[in-house]
Amino acid sequence: MVITLLATHYENQKMVAARRWRSLVCFLVKEGTQVFVVTPGVENNEYIGDSGEIIIVFKIPKRKKANNSDVSKIKTRKTIPSPFPYLDVSLITWLASIRDKRIHDCCSQSNILISTYGPSGAMLLGLWFSYKYKKPWVLDLRDSFQVPNSFGFNMLTKLNMFIEKRIVRKADLCITVGKTLAKFMRGKYQCDIKVIYNGWLDSDRLKLLGSQQEKSFYIYAGSLYQHQLASLKVFLLGLLAQKKHTLRIRLVKDYSGYLDEWLVENGFNDIVEIMPAILNKELQLEIESSLAVLVLEELTPNEWQKGTVTGKLFSLLVSGIPGIVICHPSVELYTLAQQANGWFCAHDKASAVKAIEYISVCNRDELNSNKDVFKGYQFSVQAKKLTQLFKGVINERN
Repeated sequence: MVITLLATHYENQKMVAARRWRSLVCFLVKEGTQVFVVTPGVENNEYIGDSGEIIIVFKIPKRKKANNSDVSKIKTRKTIPSPFPYLDVSLITWLASIRDKRIHDCCSQSNILISTYGPSGAMLLGLWFSYKYKKPWVLDLRDSFQVPNSFGFNMLTKLNMFIEKRIVRKADLCITVGKTLAKFMRGKYQCDIKVIYNGWLDSDRLKLLGSQQEKSFYIYAGSLYQHQLASLKVFLLGLLAQKKHTLRIRLVKDYSGYLDEWLVENGFNDIVEIMPAILNKELQLEIESSLAVLVLEELTPNEWQKGTVTGKLFSLLVSGIPGIVICHPSVELYTLAQQANGWFCAHDKASAVKAIEYISVCNRDELNSNKDVFKGYQFSVQAKKLTQLFKGVINERN
């Protein structure tokens, strides 16, 4: 079997979206599948990846550079979200793939084409290539389409729903990251959605360095979004009540736009240390030296947010390091984390205080059993499931 994956994020190993498909591709290749990966980059390139996949990088079109007089304007310019969630600026990038003969060659010889969403560019060009070469098309919907609240008026909502259904139903197979999100999408688009979790690898197992008494900080690693600030506040209120430890944030990107100011306004700046993102091996050492890891999600979720399962969850659950999850109990992530030994969930200050207390007394030896608890979520298992789904799609076409 030969497949071509069109993914906006693949080369940047710091990104959760890249980890999902890099890990799946590793085990798909072991299953005997030949994999081409098409992804945008700074320059045209082609090379063999770590797992034996052939990675085809097409050059991102150049954009006009701002002169010095425009820099301050750009920094203060408000980003206007698109009222059409299936159309974004990534489409401009991906249009360049149409002119690349290498991409046409790998798509034409593949049994299946796979697109990831979001952003939308890889999705729409994957659909285009599947039409051109009459190939089955698989759509990986990691998120539901979202319309910004400012564009939520009735006629636009109906138009977007009509177009979204048309796009999703064109796929021969739709997959997503969790059972709750799949259930929501089935109701929204009236089509079948299969589940392929962001799983874990044997290499995710870490070591506990030092005694619990010697450790002084909790750690959060990743980007922070506006909706996560409410969860962060709950945890920090619990931390203030305890008056012993601090939180270290290894920040990839601040999507809220005002994290520093928010910490000062809420009186948390003395117990939070914000540091830049670091390489994975260095981050692992830091996690091993921490009291516990912190996972933040939505406290007031809508239906699709209840299906949020962050891509790093299972790797953390089986890492051998304790953790705290802050989110609403209806979120699937909360339910999964509750099954793990040494992991504690909270949704308000009182439960956050208890979770912090539990971290200090939990039995570290029990954390070793989490690999057995989540055995079915390994990337190797998810890849076998995906292979069978691919074979089913091919058989239906034949």
